[in-house]
Amino acid sequence: MFVPLVFVPVATVSLLSACGSGYVNGDMAISGKVGALSSADLESELDMLANNEAFVGQVLQGQPVREGRGYNKDFVATVMQQHLFDDIIAQEAKARKIEPAPMGPTVTEAVLSNLGGSQEALDGFSTDYRDQLFLTQRYIEPLIVGVQDKLGKPYFDKNTEQFASACVTHLLVDTEAEATKARARIVAGETFAVVAKEVSKDPGSGAEGGVLPCTTLSTYVAEFAAAAAKIPVNELSQPIKTEFGFHVLKVTKRDKPVWNEETKKLARVKVNEEAIAEIRTSIKKRVSGANIVVNPKYGVLDTSQEIPSIAAKGSKPATLPAAPPDGAPTDGAPTDGAPTDAAPDASQPSN
Repeated sequence: MFVPLVFVPVATVSLLSACGSGYVNGDMAISGKVGALSSADLESELDMLANNEAFVGQVLQGQPVREGRGYNKDFVATVMQQHLFDDIIAQEAKARKIEPAPMGPTVTEAVLSNLGGSQEALDGFSTDYRDQLFLTQRYIEPLIVGVQDKLGKPYFDKNTEQFASACVTHLLVDTEAEATKARARIVAGETFAVVAKEVSKDPGSGAEGGVLPCTTLSTYVAEFAAAAAKIPVNELSQPIKTEFGFHVLKVTKRDKPVWNEETKKLARVKVNEEAIAEIRTSIKKRVSGANIVVNPKYGVLDTSQEIPSIAAKGSKPATLPAAPPDGAPTDGAPTDGAPTDAAPDASQPSN
């Protein structure tokens, strides 16, 4: 499958509510405000792709292309799907006044990745087709980053403590009783480093006396970060439970967070799922009002998939339930207390 449905952020952009299913124009493969494609252009595209031996052999890897005098119906649906995907992304970006990113090595690498790394297949495409693949990729990142940045500053202002930078020393044990005992030893006069080296099950920081790299607190799991944000500098915490066990920690330095490029990047991670949900909702509205009609000669519109899907000719169209109202919980949305994927968690035992 060469349709770029595996772009991480975009793959979560679900569609659609009801779209048109009748057919009115025999000269069009796809009609509507989104994805319009003439039958002649589709046939030309099918010919070009089918004659690209590297694409057929290295990318499709055995997926049938031809069938009798025509083309395999699944292949036709895949080609139409690519076109629809490209137009959806372009229209969403333009509606938000997003300019495509400059052409560069990362764009080429992403397109090649969707082609299984086959430069030969890419070179075998027509110039127009190749340029369209590049353009779609150039829209994807700025589209998502644009929404992330719109949401990121309000998130930062509301959750400033998560963005504080701190130097933390900690020890990690299995039970609360062990953590309480270790803390008592430190209070009684033993150094944190000695106790951590002896009892901490974090082999990375434990061997260093519990010292973690100075970093932004949002790189830690929520419970650990919350404690590190609040305890007075150079004081011991009470035992803190996380998914990894029980911690005792001490903050040796903490800086007041400021809005800069570093915190902006961290905020993007924090609001990523909310940004994807916003894009998904916008696309649902855009496509549901686009009167998309697929010529039954080539396929059927399937609205049960996460992004608009064109199923093979003869398939039974499917539809999603009505979209949830704005503000309704979204599957996969972040929940308070969930670990962050922004960076490796230093409170987790390291190798």
